[in-house]
Amino acid sequence: MELVYILPAISVLCMLAGVYFVLFHKREEARTFAANLLSEEKMDYKRRAQQQVILRKRRNENQTGFLAKIDMDMERANLFIKPNEFLMLMGGCATMAFLLVLAMGKGLLLAIPAGILGIFLPKLYIKFSIWRRMGKAEKELAQVLDTFASCFKSGYSFSRAVQQVAEQYDDPWGTELAKVSAEMNFGSSVEESLVGLTKRIPQSDVAMFVTAVLIQRETGGNLGELLETLSKTVRERFKLMNKVKALSAQGKLSAFIIFMIPFGLASIYSAMFPEVMMNFFHHPIGWGLMTLAGGCQLVGGFVLKNIVTLEV
Repeated sequence: MELVYILPAISVLCMLAGVYFVLFHKREEARTFAANLLSEEKMDYKRRAQQQVILRKRRNENQTGFLAKIDMDMERANLFIKPNEFLMLMGGCATMAFLLVLAMGKGLLLAIPAGILGIFLPKLYIKFSIWRRMGKAEKELAQVLDTFASCFKSGYSFSRAVQQVAEQYDDPWGTELAKVSAEMNFGSSVEESLVGLTKRIPQSDVAMFVTAVLIQRETGGNLGELLETLSKTVRERFKLMNKVKALSAQGKLSAFIIFMIPFGLASIYSAMFPEVMMNFFHHPIGWGLMTLAGGCQLVGGFVLKNIVTLEV
């Protein structure tokens, strides 16, 4: 009986330690790393260590495979986590979820699905972090372009302008532009550094910015005015996106309500007629009807999503 209390306690402690490790320690380590890239008074061994990290990241940008994809996701989420550490975290979450449910006396029938769900929890957190960080980058891009334009009008070179803008902004633009500045200082060309930026922030507006800079460097011209025009375009596009979201909000809410009606009715009938619903859930005909209804729900949800989704 003591095992029933020990296993959940160990699982909870390990989970809390993992959450601290991911949410605080590794994120703080990434923030400190980005800040040191812009510091002019760091020791030589720090410079060499950071140079090795950046060169490794640059090599991994051209690689394919599961581990390279995880490494790029860590870059986009701004987490200083190696792929093998992330795999260990996924395995730990799966093991803890399995042991926790098993120690609660629910049996293998629920413990195995809980373990499978635990595998995907870190991945879901990373995807959410990327979504939140990319959204912030999209909102701040127009302001970043205006700052670039001001720097170029003041006579700054491109490398100095990148460093100046990186010092004025927090994550994500401060972090990503600091990496671009460090890559150029470590011998990477402007094109390679900017292409790496588009991989870490895969947005169409960022791709337009990089393309404009690269074309201007080949053909010449006033880069400050070009970025001001691009900033206005980005602002107008962002306003249009917000307008489209507002106009389609009612349709999305209606689609969500329609999609959730069967689940709501099933919950009400289960509360009112529990015996009937239990027989329905355990009978083969009930399983067949639920499978058919689930398939129709997926098809209907896909159709409704395409109806209410408008691309700008």
